[in-house]
Amino acid sequence: NDMDAYSKLVEETKNERLQFLLAQTDDYIRKISGLIAEQRAEDAVVERLASAATNADAAMDELDFSTAIEEIRSVVELVNQYVTEVEPWVLAKDDANAERLDTVLYTMCEVLRAVAVLYNAVMPKAMASLWSQLGAGEALGALAVQRIADAGRWGQLPPGSNITKGDALFPRLLDEPTEA
Repeated sequence: NDMDAYSKLVEETKNERLQFLLAQTDDYIRKISGLIAEQRAEDAVVERLASAATNADAAMDELDFSTAIEEIRSVVELVNQYVTEVEPWVLAKDDANAERLDTVLYTMCEVLRAVAVLYNAVMPKAMASLWSQLGAGEALGALAVQRIADAGRWGQLPPGSNITKGDALFPRLLDEPTEA
């Protein structure tokens, strides 16, 4: 029915946005050095992440999962837009932009760290993979022990964390042909 189709479309879109952000982050860092550099922050992203984590935590306490998910998704969308506007692929072409590029890459990774914590309750397998790809477990411990209330605190992923490429978080599902 239409509602099922709409729900499937919305879910696929959310998954694609998160997968796109992870793929971009992984590609840029791997091409440059494989390691996250010094912690710097983009104020608008830091503020939105802190707000979204607080709001998502409160919504989860009220069992309002759709609001919690929407808060988290809004951060992913903000960072996807940020990446589109800042164009790290252009920054990477000129060594004079190295500091700015480090800030952009750290912003992307730190948001993904927070997203892994925030989405872990609803997508534990995918978020465990993301956590591993970020190298977060080595510095921050197991994903399962991370507190949602702390997810929005900026600067938790330490410089030098090794980003690795993993399997797709949300592999494409091929629809089975149906017999008439």
